[in-house]
Amino acid sequence: MNNDIRVYSFFREEIVEKKLKLEEAIKHLELVKCTMIDQLQEFIAMEEDTYAKQISMIEDFSIENGIFKFCINGRLPHFDIEDAKYKQKIRDHYQQKIIQFTNVFDINSRVSYKKAFIYLIHFFRNEVPRDLDNRSKKFIFDGIRYSGIIRDDSWKNISYMERGLLDSNRERVEIWIGEEDNNIEIIKMVEEKYIKK
Repeated sequence: MNNDIRVYSFFREEIVEKKLKLEEAIKHLELVKCTMIDQLQEFIAMEEDTYAKQISMIEDFSIENGIFKFCINGRLPHFDIEDAKYKQKIRDHYQQKIIQFTNVFDINSRVSYKKAFIYLIHFFRNEVPRDLDNRSKKFIFDGIRYSGIIRDDSWKNISYMERGLLDSNRERVEIWIGEEDNNIEIIKMVEEKYIKK
């Protein structure tokens, strides 16, 4: 019996060590992803001689009946990793891309919201369980705020909702923004577009 306890203890330590190594590898992958996106955008901009192409992480935007929708390619990174440099790099990357995007397409002169409703739809390629509350939506909210689309992101001025959906072709996050009074309309638009197919 004593040997069983030692074996379990060793096995548990091994699991914890492997988990920590995987978390560290994921952090590095996110940082590499940010760097590669930045470099790709620079090359595209040089090749096509246009600043507008520098925001390729964000695409597929529309403004319809006062509702602004845009899409961020890929999954949002985890926020629960306790590494200040990592968080700062990821935060700056996402915020800068949103601000650049809204500036290039002059979004904040076309829409702005006093009391906003923000609906985040996370599209995943498979049905592997993932916690939505572990995703870094704060970077999105801050980018939207710093771009001038919303006045601030305090509880008085925004409400939000999240959901996950399946899309085996492309992982992404769609962000739908409208006035708080239009929250039911926004939810219905998403339902009609993706759920009631």
